[in-house]
Amino acid sequence: SVYNNQIGQGVQTHIQQGELQFTWMAKHNFYIDAGVNYRVANSKVNRYDEGVLYWYASLRLGIPSKWLEF
Repeated sequence: SVYNNQIGQGVQTHIQQGELQFTWMAKHNFYIDAGVNYRVANSKVNRYDEGVLYWYASLRLGIPSKWLEF
């Protein structure tokens, strides 16, 4: 490489992620989703350590595709 960059160079970091999701079918093919996601990064350099927690919610339609193949 021109810049002497290599795969794996830099500070070693371990990432863990967990998610909990709830889904409720309010009506036929209409879903309400909610959940929480937590992500933790642990590094050998303490200033790169972080933990992020976020919540989310969504509305979803389960409409099937209609293939009209004869």
